[in-house]
Amino acid sequence: MVVGTAVFSPDGQRVVTTYVDDTAWVWRVDGQGEPLVLRGHEGQVRSAVFSPDGQRVVTASWDKT
Repeated sequence: MVVGTAVFSPDGQRVVTTYVDDTAWVWRVDGQGEPLVLRGHEGQVRSAVFSPDGQRVVTASWDKT
């Protein structure tokens, strides 16, 4: 997969990555556990960002959502 963007959470414990396959993935930086796969866009996910408290992720896609 081709990574579009990668952004760390405010606490530095997680990273969200975006992909050309219309998904974003949330990973633990320590490598533990399985990543959380965010689906729902119908176009390439262009960017993602954590909320200031690190509890939510906002994504933007070529599908204009």
